[in-house]
Amino acid sequence: MSRRGTARFPICRSLGDEMTFIKRFFVMAVAAVFLVGCQTTGSGSYLGASDEPDMSPAERTMHERSEAFNRTIWEGAAMGAVGGAIMGILIGRDAKSAAIGAAAGALAGGLAGNYLANKQQQYAHKEQQLDAMIADVHTKNVQAKQMVSALEDVVAEDRKRLALANKQYEDGLIKKAEYDREIKDVKDNRAYIDSQIADARKQHKVFKDAGNEFQKANPGTDMKKYDSEVEELGRRIDYMAKVSDEISDPSLG
Repeated sequence: MSRRGTARFPICRSLGDEMTFIKRFFVMAVAAVFLVGCQTTGSGSYLGASDEPDMSPAERTMHERSEAFNRTIWEGAAMGAVGGAIMGILIGRDAKSAAIGAAAGALAGGLAGNYLANKQQQYAHKEQQLDAMIADVHTKNVQAKQMVSALEDVVAEDRKRLALANKQYEDGLIKKAEYDREIKDVKDNRAYIDSQIADARKQHKVFKDAGNEFQKANPGTDMKKYDSEVEELGRRIDYMAKVSDEISDPSLG
């Protein structure tokens, strides 16, 4: 490296060192995005499950709407944090600059911080940022309403299935193996619904935390509309849990 180049980037000892650092950072960045993706989908979100051929129309709709609801905006927020760190590298060419860039991209850290950072990158004014946040939560409320409708259809279907299976088994019309298969299908639906509710609660928490962080950063801002949307989302998720509880039978445990 020339003296001129060394003066321009005094911290970077060599091009090889710089490239090694960038490669290491990209490995960590990809891992971070992958981790956020895991948090986004949740352990119970069976992506692609709606393609299973033996599903009833109601079950297929439930899976499709659940997958749409849990297809979140956090991926873009995570990339905001990674993008900030990458910009730090490109501008400052050192670990300290990368850390500064990542901090600018991730704020306080976590999904709520990354989400806010993403909005700050997209919009210059706080009013625009808040409007975008309100729109995001409203979209989730619309999706949650559709998801509730699908859950209700599946629960109603499963209650009928349970009643029929219990009667047929008691009357000796079906064998234990067939009865157990019916019970397992209902159990699987209940487990899936509960997993979707758990994922929905995580999304609700991120929106709630994001609102709190935004208000701290912008004191005096009217948050009533945003808070109203977040509260409505919480009520819809609570109702999902109530719907899930309607699948009740001693054999299900």
